Amino acid sequence: MKIIGLFILLAFYCAVGFSQTPTSTFDGINYQPIYEVAVSEGSIASGDIVIPDEVEIGGIKYRVTEISKSAFGNGEGISSIKLGFYVKVLKPYCIYGSFSKIKLNPHAQVVDPLAFYGCPNLEYIDASDCNYLSDDEGVLYDKYKSKLIIYPSKKASPKYVIPEGVKYISSYAFWETEVSELDIPSTVWFVGGFDTAPNLTTLVVRANTPPTLVINSVDNKVLRECFLYVPDECVEEYKSNKDWGMFKNIRSINELSNIETVRTDNIPKAGIYNLNGVRRDNLEPGVNVVVSKEGTAKTIIHRK
Repeated sequence: MKIIGLFILLAFYCAVGFSQTPTSTFDGINYQPIYEVAVSEGSIASGDIVIPDEVEIGGIKYRVTEISKSAFGNGEGISSIKLGFYVKVLKPYCIYGSFSKIKLNPHAQVVDPLAFYGCPNLEYIDASDCNYLSDDEGVLYDKYKSKLIIYPSKKASPKYVIPEGVKYISSYAFWETEVSELDIPSTVWFVGGFDTAPNLTTLVVRANTPPTLVINSVDNKVLRECFLYVPDECVEEYKSNKDWGMFKNIRSINELSNIETVRTDNIPKAGIYNLNGVRRDNLEPGVNVVVSKEGTAKTIIHRK
């Protein structure tokens, strides 16, 4: 017991001592030693950034383990960044830059959904070498793909099908992304707010029981205009749910199945059709299937 008590006491005094340690700057990057060392707020480095594995401060070597909140908040000039081997925590707004891809290091464990908020061109998060996280087509997940953490803001494909087995979608995971069509599997039980995904027009939720939903803003374009498709037998349950019921356009998922049937079987010529394969002269309110001269079809939702 004395050993444990002494350890706790030493930890307390070390914390007090380190909190008074001044920030040190190397090559435009600020470091503050707190047990291990963190890249702290106000770093002004730009260009191609390399976060070292260790830094020496006051004759002592510290592992760089954290990129703190707003560490590179004014680093719009960052064209690429390589994370040190031991970095394990990336806090909100920690990296700003113009790069399209970032590769996580092996020790990365905790990445806030808004860690890359300042990276408007980010298309791909590579977690292939990470021991604690994973990615699916550049979308960041935990190691076992049970939690979706970040969908890159500039991911090339406008449609994304979340893998079966995912249970949790982080709040702000889709912040300011370009995704327009999203398909959520039946395994999901918690959904972060999609009202932060401004381009979302089609949302498919396959769970029979409405998952817990976080709404960030009740007066939102997504809630007003996005079409929400749910299992046929659950439409009324979603409509009566206090959160999902905020969506103004809730439809049966069977309508999407009909679209696929029309695409493959019922539309032999170019033109505009409804879901039953009846040809139209112009786009009409609701779901339209438009077939090109080349024989390809796409779904267009037309609003009044």
